[in-house]
Amino acid sequence: MKTRDLVGKTFTIHSVRTVSTQFGDSHVGEIDLEGNFCDAWLSGVILAKQINEVLVNQLPATVTLVRDKDINGEPFRF
Repeated sequence: MKTRDLVGKTFTIHSVRTVSTQFGDSHVGEIDLEGNFCDAWLSGVILAKQINEVLVNQLPATVTLVRDKDINGEPFRF
């Protein structure tokens, strides 16, 4: 599942792994979205910072993904 498909949705992140791509490192989370477990890209500079500094030590964590239109670039955040 792509990051943009999660905008406005609340889900639980159970684990996160780092994946190397042609664009650099990114995070893929094992999430529970409405009772369905799946892998989801958790991409973006702000999400990476939130995952690395806060969420990684608090998993599982229930979050809502939002898109902040006032921020340039990759405006996704929890």
